[in-house]
Amino acid sequence: MKKFIKQFIYYGLITTIVLGLLSITVDNGLKKINDNMFGDWNRLFNNEINDDIIIIGNSRAKVHFNPVIIEDITGYSSYNLGKDAINLFLQQPIINSVLIHVKPKYMVLSLDIGSFQNKQEIFEKEQYLPFLNKPYIYPILSQLDNKVNIERLIPMFKYRGQFSIIKKGIKSYISPDNSYSLNKGFYGSDKEFNSDFDNFKKLMGDTKIILNNYEIENGLKLLEDIILKCKQNRVELILCQAPKLKELYPYFPQKEKVDDQIAKLAKQYNVLYTDFSYDELHENRDMFYNASHLNATGANTLTKNFAELFISKFGVK
Repeated sequence: MKKFIKQFIYYGLITTIVLGLLSITVDNGLKKINDNMFGDWNRLFNNEINDDIIIIGNSRAKVHFNPVIIEDITGYSSYNLGKDAINLFLQQPIINSVLIHVKPKYMVLSLDIGSFQNKQEIFEKEQYLPFLNKPYIYPILSQLDNKVNIERLIPMFKYRGQFSIIKKGIKSYISPDNSYSLNKGFYGSDKEFNSDFDNFKKLMGDTKIILNNYEIENGLKLLEDIILKCKQNRVELILCQAPKLKELYPYFPQKEKVDDQIAKLAKQYNVLYTDFSYDELHENRDMFYNASHLNATGANTLTKNFAELFISKFGVK
């Protein structure tokens, strides 16, 4: 029995060491990657992003604000850190990281009613896995997924089932991937308006998308916390809404109510709030590739409008 216990401890220790070394290798490999999933995170944590203006939000931030145009018009260097399918809660890891590693002069927070919707899962969770040791990331993620606290402690547990990510990490540890195709975080789409919205209308019929009171109240509390956090860090926060296609708005009957609450918070804390929801772009399908996202032409027009409003308030650099 003693021999069995000794062997069990011995092989358990060996397994832990091997898995620990493998986990370190995968982590470090992913931290070297310059692709569309990990590249901006790595630049952020390596203090390679030091721009004056940082844009944050969901996919609508990512595809709507072109940093190059902002730079050309305002003179302020800019970077887009918009991420797909993240609400205000999941924007906190990015905001926290930016305030620690970048400390920009301005932060643009792109909002829409989707920013307030409650999400029960972490979209593309794999993008956070190499960084679960960050004390300003894992506590937030763990509130949505209680396995995060275990995943950051047990070697390789966080990569279970993530064979493609493991392979990518090991490969990049030896020869880093360099497939980044964004423009300072911005994705400009040349796609034409697709059939997604027509399919959406058939699916929805007369049904509306309704947020419960908790989602709205919690989202507004998160927004207030972000405003206060930026003020404490002496970062000028700019709240912004980009247009959606006009035909989409009736499916969100609470939009006006939420917009009013955002405006009240902005006024209370003397924060610039720019609402382009009803900009002339919202009536033109040719400027969208689906009902929620502008194509590159629409995004460049919106960015120009935003930049000109910016300099009217803050001037050029």
